[in-house]
Amino acid sequence: MFNQLYEIEDSKINKYNKIITEAGFHLFEAEILLDNFIKDVINENIEKSLDLKMEIPNQFNAGFLILTLNRIYRNNENGRIEIQINELDHVIYWDELNITIKNLIANFVQLNLLSDEIFNSFSQH
Repeated sequence: MFNQLYEIEDSKINKYNKIITEAGFHLFEAEILLDNFIKDVINENIEKSLDLKMEIPNQFNAGFLILTLNRIYRNNENGRIEIQINELDHVIYWDELNITIKNLIANFVQLNLLSDEIFNSFSQH
């Protein structure tokens, strides 16, 4: 009886391990997609930067703080993608953001690109 119970528990543990492993893999894949998207958009821009003018929540020691993002760009000296912030008068690094914030920024960038494209197509007619 004890062996049966152990096998049942063991099969549940294996099942849960597979689920968590698969979820981690997909999160890793999603983060790579978001990183590549932002790098491509920045590289295709003439100025090699994008104006953001958006707000994001960010967790600090004392709790959450809303940050206003001004611009995202690749730093030519260190090769990192940096985001200029209003409130703190410094930058945060793209690779230090969590996947939720990266997704928020990427969607904001995509919507701005789409909006610009629609506006340009209407203004040509």
